[in-house]
Amino acid sequence: MFLYSNCLEALSRVASVRVWAASARHLELRDTWRAGGAEVETFPEVRPYKEFPYNYLRRLNEYVWDFRQRPPSRLSMMRHVRDRDIGLNVRVLKGPAHVFAALKMEKGLERWLEGKLRSYPRSFEAEKRLRANRPDMIVTTGRSGRSNPPWWPMRRTSAFPSWR
Repeated sequence: MFLYSNCLEALSRVASVRVWAASARHLELRDTWRAGGAEVETFPEVRPYKEFPYNYLRRLNEYVWDFRQRPPSRLSMMRHVRDRDIGLNVRVLKGPAHVFAALKMEKGLERWLEGKLRSYPRSFEAEKRLRANRPDMIVTTGRSGRSNPPWWPMRRTSAFPSWR
């Protein structure tokens, strides 16, 4: 969106604009980024969540929502594709997920999990950059989702607004 529109150019006329972009690592795109009028930095390194407990809890949450909402396409994929590839250590999450879904606890579980995910530091580099140059606003695009942006854990303790 930013690279192939005049959005950055327009913003740069009225504000100081800094962009973190994974594509800034590619030499062939550097001149294209410079043309936008914004300061462009490479996206900071973001560590994945540890398998236990974080990814297990994320899978549990997905199962709970699937069993509560019962979307036919996801249940079909689970039955015909995913169940063949998952190990017993993940399959055992289905039991508790059925219980949580039956008790209609999907929203509470997700709120609790979101807090847990936010507490896990995934990018010390991002925290360092944000503390050194505190933004007035953060806008994310792409596939970052709720739990992936490296600045997400700082959101509650920082005074800047953010939009996804």
